[in-house]
This record gives sequence, structure tokens and C-alpha cells, in this order.
Amino acid sequence: DGLAQEALARQQTEASQCAEWQKQWEQQKAATERLRASLVQLNNKIDEAKRKKDLLVAAVSRASAICSGFMGSTCLPQYCVTGDG
Repeated sequence: DGLAQEALARQQTEASQCAEWQKQWEQQKAATERLRASLVQLNNKIDEAKRKKDLLVAAVSRASAICSGFMGSTCLPQYCVTGDG
């Protein structure tokens, strides 16, 4: 009778522990999914920033080419990009 009670208690303890581990696993899985979604959003923002940077660099290059094409005579100084900074 004592062995059966011990076995039953052990089974209940293990079942309780298993349920707790299952709960923790589900929480970790949900946290991982949230992190993955956040990473995708962050990568999208990084890609967007790179595209904007490329557009700005291209605009500066065009403006610089236009200014140098006019040899600076008709170009407003604030729009010209020179090596001076």
C-alpha cells in the first residue's frame, strides 16, 4: 500500500512537472515567434533606410554633377558639393 502511494505521488509530481515544462515551452515558443517578427520588421527598416540613403547619395551625385557642369558660375553655393565639405 505504501509503495502504491509513493508511486502515485511520484506520478502526480512528474505530471505536474511535465505540465509546467509544457507551459514554459509554449511561453518560450511565443517569445521566439515575437522575436522573429521583430527581427523581420527591423530588417525591413534597415532595408528601407539603405534605399533612402542610396537615393540621397544619388541625388547629391546628380546635384554635384550639375554644379560641376555649370562650372559653379550659375550654381548656388549651398547646393554644390565640393571636396571642401
